[in-house]
Amino acid sequence: MRFIHTADWHIGKKLHGYDLIEDQLAVFLQLKEILCTKKVDALVVAGDVYDQSVPSEKAIKATNHLLAQLNLDLKLPLFVISGNHDSAVRLDTGSKWFDYTHFYLKTQMTACLEPIVYDDVQFFMLPYFKLQEAKNYFNDQNIVDLNSAFELLVKQMQAKFLPTKKHILITHCFVSNGLKDLEVGTQSPIDVKILECFDYVALGHLHNKNALKHPYIKYSGTPLKYSLSEANQTKGVWLVDTTKETCEFITLKPKHDITILKGEYAQIASLEYAKKVNSTDYIGIEITDTKVIPNALENLRQYYPKILNLKRLNGHEMLLTNFKQKTLKHLEPLELLATFFEDVNQQKLTNDQLVWAKEALEQSKGESYETTDA
Repeated sequence: MRFIHTADWHIGKKLHGYDLIEDQLAVFLQLKEILCTKKVDALVVAGDVYDQSVPSEKAIKATNHLLAQLNLDLKLPLFVISGNHDSAVRLDTGSKWFDYTHFYLKTQMTACLEPIVYDDVQFFMLPYFKLQEAKNYFNDQNIVDLNSAFELLVKQMQAKFLPTKKHILITHCFVSNGLKDLEVGTQSPIDVKILECFDYVALGHLHNKNALKHPYIKYSGTPLKYSLSEANQTKGVWLVDTTKETCEFITLKPKHDITILKGEYAQIASLEYAKKVNSTDYIGIEITDTKVIPNALENLRQYYPKILNLKRLNGHEMLLTNFKQKTLKHLEPLELLATFFEDVNQQKLTNDQLVWAKEALEQSKGESYETTDA
């Protein structure tokens, strides 16, 4: 059997106020083409179909249109679970009818205990769940964390393994190679060793396909870049072949990429430099200048309409932070001014500036004395 593993669609997502629906639909057209050209038998979506638990009408229409194309038009089986961004109750609407078209949508923790047999595979579908759900199901309030809950659930799933089938787990959680005290998205980590009894584990939740290094337990990551921190990540989907026991990553190309520009303001705000940048990209800018730049953002928008963020790497805010960390006790007023000026502007006071500072200090002293006498 051959299937595509994807996750974290986050339909309805906004990027610094920019609506990404068109970008998402454009990348899903590529996904549809992959599903056809690679002649796959099914599509797996490992959670976070929507970006919000109460998605907009626009997001719902886009999702319904996409799923109908894949499941009703292409007759492609879909294996979809809910993630932490989804509302399990809302997403579950209609799921019992969906089974008749091989659209398997699971939103409850206990769904994993009723595997779906398709071709040579048993699909175990474990949506995002909270610890209390496991405590209630096992009637054990002493289950200390999600890792312990996963151990119990996996044991019950293993008891249902058919020896003639491949065993695929679809789940939405934070899996790690030994991290204990870290949480991602309010979830404590699951030890990867607990899941190694499966032939393949299709993970959702973390947005980077490289978040976990394992030969057959994998994150697909998001189909699009959803933050500046993802600018250098490669996005795509996994093509899994259970017969050949292989998985191949297929990249997806965004309609509008995320690009980070770094350098001096004069360079970035030049026509020659701007011509080398795709003006339709979402842009993050990091300026290295230390001096004040009036109307920097407004001026830069002439060249880059979709600026997400303007960051001063060596600006006043950063320099002031460094200045506050210094020990400045017992400095005379002029020494304090000179130190502050040099920290903020990365250059010393000129002789003229020093003279003006002395005159201003003397004048302020005189005004202070006059006020006191009055």
